[in-house]
Amino acid sequence: MTLDDVWVAIGSLWEGLRSGNPRSARDAYAGMDLFYPPDTYFYTAQPESVAASNKRFLMPILFAAEKDTFAGQTSAAPTNKDSEEVGHLLLAVAEMVGEPNEVQLRIYDSAGDGAGPNCQHILRRARNLIERGQWPNPAVNTPLQYRNSGFHSVPQQQGGTNTCGLYTIMNAWAVMLGIPIQHKDTWVPGHSAHYAFARVGLEIVNHALAGFMDSRTIQAFMNVHRYCKPQDATSAAQRVVPVNTVAMQQTRLVRKLHSQRRVDRGVSQGRSVSPDETAPGNAA
Repeated sequence: MTLDDVWVAIGSLWEGLRSGNPRSARDAYAGMDLFYPPDTYFYTAQPESVAASNKRFLMPILFAAEKDTFAGQTSAAPTNKDSEEVGHLLLAVAEMVGEPNEVQLRIYDSAGDGAGPNCQHILRRARNLIERGQWPNPAVNTPLQYRNSGFHSVPQQQGGTNTCGLYTIMNAWAVMLGIPIQHKDTWVPGHSAHYAFARVGLEIVNHALAGFMDSRTIQAFMNVHRYCKPQDATSAAQRVVPVNTVAMQQTRLVRKLHSQRRVDRGVSQGRSVSPDETAPGNAA
């Protein structure tokens, strides 16, 4: 599963939440804008009344595959550009915890708990993405103060598997819906349970991309597979916001991905690329 796949799958639920009640939207999202006209790499260019309520910033991050190893998987310097490399994906979540600029940064990693040598490297990468995305408000250039940043304990993928993208999606969905994720030491399924989680989880993601998934089914899936702390379907306190995912428009998706890759190639060659150059009719 590539970064593009993860971006879109997380975005399908994020857009459902945002379009359902945009003035109460809680999360900004560091994914490509695949739903509305503004051609922005990070979706933070919102009306001030909406941007002011974005207390969290969700950021899927890719560590592209090269010569180094990271948490048991081949990887190297983290990047949000080359989505065609096989590497390692994880989720970073920044949250405003104090006024006016105190932020807590948490890493949700299915192949590590922050004890390894890459912990600070990952946190720096997330902080760089926050700076590029100009969160929480592009109009206010106030340095952020990071407090109690670190790794959040989450279920771990089975060793030797490449399912980090699925775990990144599930972690992002859980954060957006307020579903408490299970501690990594509590969720220790065997091989068959891991396989069942991945198989059904991918079906859930595919249904979400087609617009045929809802928040209660996502909650039920996580509960049945014990990915989250036990959920009571009759409890009002544990009831998630009822929302449906938004189906992706494949034509727009292809156009956006094509545009972003041209920009990336231009950056790698040391030149800037204008929006006109990234139009579909100007393909290389």
